[in-house]
Amino acid sequence: MSATNLIARDRLLARGFSIAPKGVLADTEIGPADKLVLLVLLDCAREGGGGRIFPSWEFLCRATALCRATIHSALKHLQKTGYLE
Repeated sequence: MSATNLIARDRLLARGFSIAPKGVLADTEIGPADKLVLLVLLDCAREGGGGRIFPSWEFLCRATALCRATIHSALKHLQKTGYLE
């Protein structure tokens, strides 16, 4: 592996990583934005010890690079499909 690849890999791993449940990735009932929002929420729950989480709109927008309207739509769809209460 070249030094450039090692640097790129180290930058990617420097902030840690998340684990995505395969069932979420394979679920055809939810779209890419839904999955991204859900994975960010799962990561928040994991870091916070589970249970209820209250991320801000600003955090969700920054973490997903999605606009508030898209996140709102994803949250509604995740509730409808049973991923969120």
